[in-house]
Amino acid sequence: RKDDGSVMNGQNGHSNGGGEIKSRRSTASSYGTVAEVKACNDVLSRDQTEEWKGWMQYIFLLYHYYHAEEVYNSIRIMITCYVWMTGFGNFSFFYLKADYSA
Repeated sequence: RKDDGSVMNGQNGHSNGGGEIKSRRSTASSYGTVAEVKACNDVLSRDQTEEWKGWMQYIFLLYHYYHAEEVYNSIRIMITCYVWMTGFGNFSFFYLKADYSA
């Protein structure tokens, strides 16, 4: 514990300044904002990949906020998945819609 009441964060010695509590509150409040589930049996549907990408963006923000170097490799894998899903979504749109207009 530091003199200002904040807790030191593990090995890297960074103070989280109560951010972990704020993060948990925002996560708990985000559970109430889930979109209505549609009857869709498609594998990797657009709604599913967009939700995954949103959760990954949230994790990227937490990674940078807490300077969590110990999960660097996991974050790199998530970034690879994010880029792949973006490319897959774009390919699927153009392949199915055949709309190449600008």
